[in-house]
Amino acid sequence: MFFFVRSQHKNVSSLASKSVAINSIRIRMSADFSTLDRVKLVCCVGVSTEEFFCRPWMRHFVEHYLKLGIQPHNFRLSLHVRRLGADNEWAEAFLRRFDICVAGILTGEYECYTFHERNLEEIAKCHEDDWILYADFDEYVEPPYPLAELIRRLDRGYFNVMHGRLIDRVATNGRLVAVAESPSPWEQYPDVAPLTEELVVGCPDKIPFMKKEIVPSMGHHFVLNTEMARAPRKQIAVHHFKWDATIIPRLELTLKRFQTDPRRYYWLDEVERVLAKLDGGRIADEYLKK
Repeated sequence: MFFFVRSQHKNVSSLASKSVAINSIRIRMSADFSTLDRVKLVCCVGVSTEEFFCRPWMRHFVEHYLKLGIQPHNFRLSLHVRRLGADNEWAEAFLRRFDICVAGILTGEYECYTFHERNLEEIAKCHEDDWILYADFDEYVEPPYPLAELIRRLDRGYFNVMHGRLIDRVATNGRLVAVAESPSPWEQYPDVAPLTEELVVGCPDKIPFMKKEIVPSMGHHFVLNTEMARAPRKQIAVHHFKWDATIIPRLELTLKRFQTDPRRYYWLDEVERVLAKLDGGRIADEYLKK
């Protein structure tokens, strides 16, 4: 009897320990879900084949942000097409496979100002306690910690914005290659080059995380109401998958649009500079990181 009772006590103790551990995990998972449910992904996506949209990018974008921890009902994606039809129908059907509903559809000629205004409309719908992950379709945010932990740290610091830095991703030897369904974008574009800074001569700064009280600039490169901003020193990595096989035709189309109103599209010179340096289907060696 003695050994039976002792064994029973061990089992009870073991079961109690397991129960505590399981409850702890459940509490942590519940806390993580509650935290992650406050993160809203806002993005306007051009899905028109006439604008050289590549469907594999939709899979990579959605899978990246789902894996990051964004809940399907918190994807606030707006679509753009020149006209309603097969392109938006495909995108809507694809997103439904992940239980993602489209926030809205824009039609007509592509207009970057309209994209920004549409995103601001979605941000305005968010709760004051929400964190907005504002990303362009070719931007993949990579937090320094698991997303729930990052949000808790930002909350503890009473921050309302977090700055980021673009990391331009390129294929081996700077080739402008078409994206495929697999492997991952990081494997297809494994190299890093300072293209935004040295080739585009543009601004590599981004505002990927913010509360709705923050007013982002066009392109969300910086905060307009700086007196409201409370940001940590640490920056977040924003991987930039812009440099694929469609970059030249996309920029040629953009150039035609911008030339109609150079004052409105004041960064016209950036487009001209990039097109002049992309020759032979690859990025010039002088801009590739050694």
